[in-house]
Amino acid sequence: MKRIFWLALAFAPWAWAGEVQVVLNGCEAGQSVRVGLYLPAANFPKGKADYEQVTQASGATATVLFADVPAGRYAVAAYLDSNGNQQLDRHWYGPPSERYGFSNNARNAFSAPSFEQAAFDVGASRVVQTIQLQ
Repeated sequence: MKRIFWLALAFAPWAWAGEVQVVLNGCEAGQSVRVGLYLPAANFPKGKADYEQVTQASGATATVLFADVPAGRYAVAAYLDSNGNQQLDRHWYGPPSERYGFSNNARNAFSAPSFEQAAFDVGASRVVQTIQLQ
């Protein structure tokens, strides 16, 4: 019986981990870039990400790699933290004042995209999302 249990664990879907590589275009050298990887939940994109990384842009492009990501459906939200205050700043009239972007380059005219618009699947291999920061 123990052997069957361990075999079941070895082949469980969450045991198959993949990688998510996020390539961000439109960065500025020396600026912090914050990238959040979200599971399907109500907190996308404004809440706390399930996985988060911060990196420094070395030029117009920055790359972040999330390793050992369990298989599933995810979405990415990213922004260029120009002033280093660890939040996406906004103009007084509402829209973001710092560059931002979402997986699949999802966009809406007057709001953030839905999770489904930005969603992609992660399996046991590497998924690459290239995002143009606006």
